[in-house]
Amino acid sequence: TVHAATDFIWYVPACSTLMMLLGACAVKLASSHIHALSLPRLTIDRLSAMIASGAAVAVLVFIGNRQLQAAKAHVLFEDSIKQSRTIEKLSRQSTSLIAKQAAATESKANDSNADNTKPQDLVKELESRISSLEKTVALQPDHSQAWNDLAFCKLEHFGLTRQIACETIGLTEIRQAVEQTSFKSAEARTAWIQKVTGDSFQDLTQAMNTALRAVKLNPFSGTAWCVLASTSFLKTQDNGLPQACIEQALRVRPHEGQVLFEAANQAEMNGDKNRAMQLRQQCFAECPSERGRVLNVLLPMVSGVDVCELLQPDVAGLRSIDGLWSRSSSKEDMKPVKEQRLAKVYEAAQHVQGTTQSNLLYEAAIIERTLGNTENAAATITAALGANPNNYQMRLVHIDLALATGDTATAKKEIDWCLLRRPDSQKLQGRIQRLKQLRIEQASRPATFDAAAEVPGARR
Repeated sequence: TVHAATDFIWYVPACSTLMMLLGACAVKLASSHIHALSLPRLTIDRLSAMIASGAAVAVLVFIGNRQLQAAKAHVLFEDSIKQSRTIEKLSRQSTSLIAKQAAATESKANDSNADNTKPQDLVKELESRISSLEKTVALQPDHSQAWNDLAFCKLEHFGLTRQIACETIGLTEIRQAVEQTSFKSAEARTAWIQKVTGDSFQDLTQAMNTALRAVKLNPFSGTAWCVLASTSFLKTQDNGLPQACIEQALRVRPHEGQVLFEAANQAEMNGDKNRAMQLRQQCFAECPSERGRVLNVLLPMVSGVDVCELLQPDVAGLRSIDGLWSRSSSKEDMKPVKEQRLAKVYEAAQHVQGTTQSNLLYEAAIIERTLGNTENAAATITAALGANPNNYQMRLVHIDLALATGDTATAKKEIDWCLLRRPDSQKLQGRIQRLKQLRIEQASRPATFDAAAEVPGARR
């Protein structure tokens, strides 16, 4: 009975049913031992019973309708979560495209169309998610997480639409301009903001109002406090209010990636660069989902070697750094980063077994080949195949390394293995031709000729 009265609502029917069954059993067992068993009875007239029954039915209908609305809202909220994954994927593709264009200016004209379509696809998917969240809160107005996500999406929509419109003034610049300018009245401030933001002004106001609703429903919503910090200039020019909102977000969500990232931006706006870098280090270390955003901020500021010393990344972090900085840095500049990544991969491979170890050794072999250590790469790929001998792609890499070192026997053995599995593979035809050419070169080479000697015919 105590459990049914204090636990979750969906346990009450089960607990109540069990209680009634046990009570009935107790009465039945006691009836054979106590002849004058008197049970408490409540006698009411028909009108009172009808009124009580009608009230109970009304309460049940109200509760049932509320639960039905919540069930419908949950389906829409799950759709918004799926859409967020698509948005994250499109965002990574857009970031990768921009980095490639920055590294290769000669291909800018060819990729200009893709650069225009990617943000539009991202905005379209974001608008679909906003629609799902709006339907969710319409069905379930007390869904705090939906309000929280909706506030953040509105703010993201503001930034993306201005980016597509090629606006050079971002949200940070608008905030700083409002805080540093003396307006005659609140109406003058609002009119200036409307003039600068144009059609996007509605996104800002909706983001602020939605964030207010989120923190009223759940004061522990860190992202909503960050949105309030970003939009507080709509209501006041107090410089301390954004900082207070960020401090509140850090107080309730001290390890959330979005909160740490926004806190770092606020610290940089306040001129505290050391604090900003400290928060970025914490965000990178604790929140893998925010690592891409942190690296995109640091990309134009520091080199690949410096960012490794600053963040002290693990294997996954080094992969991200290597992939991002390699697009805009030379091979010589990236060599220390790749060497550090190689050491971390070898270290991680020692603590695992099976397929995981094989994949790490395969990654190490690719890095070794990139660094020019062909013999080490061949030895590493051999160890990787020992842990996972049925990996077709590793066999192809093993063929390439064997051909590079002149090991025709190993290359022939690996090609035969691949041909048995995929006899029509086009990837094998070029490798077979290279093996034939290498055999012809080795057969036509004089016995006294050493390919490593500088002078033909020199003694081995």
